[in-house]
Amino acid sequence: MPFTAFDELEMIGFFTLRNPNESLDELRFGFVIVNPDKRGTGCGKAMIQLGLKFVFEIYGAKRASLGVFENNLDAYEENVALRSDWKLIIFVPDGMKKPLKSIIEQPELQIYVADFGKADDWCLVAEIKEKIVGAVWVRIMNDYGHIDNETPSFAISLYEEYRHLGIGTALMKAMLQLLKEKGYKQTSLSVQKANYAVDMYRKVGFKVVDENEEEYIMVCPL
Repeated sequence: MPFTAFDELEMIGFFTLRNPNESLDELRFGFVIVNPDKRGTGCGKAMIQLGLKFVFEIYGAKRASLGVFENNLDAYEENVALRSDWKLIIFVPDGMKKPLKSIIEQPELQIYVADFGKADDWCLVAEIKEKIVGAVWVRIMNDYGHIDNETPSFAISLYEEYRHLGIGTALMKAMLQLLKEKGYKQTSLSVQKANYAVDMYRKVGFKVVDENEEEYIMVCPL
């Protein structure tokens, strides 16, 4: 789908949206071009904002994505600033700039923690010398790993210096046991294919049930 942007006088930009795979849940931006005379004026940001409005409110997709050359820092920073409208994934590949901590306040991440403590919300933490170093939590929510309204979705996070020590695996095993005791039949998660945690998920019992170009949807039967 091609889109053109105009101001009061002339065409100022162009971009496309397409389905990157068989799923209709995602649209991907491509060929984002802004008139050189209009760069640095906010036109590119406005184009992407209007494109996101189309993606989510008109087309009804659940996810928007784009690719950006790693040396195109201006475009990268601009789209990081727009992430309040994106489905966010916090895994940061090697060499990629880490987002600001304030990113956790974005609505797409708040669904994982807002009003936590309701029915089907469960959390376990790992503690070392009276310091919480990691957590695993689940809730039934409409995230990208959502399977159905009976299946809780997994989330896990550890401070960087405590990774690769087996703590994440121990947390996941403990949560799987808790969910089994609570009577759940399965649990699910979504994970980027490049994330080293994929192997950990497989080892504790998760299996890939669906995938797209970038991510796996995994389920662990209980």
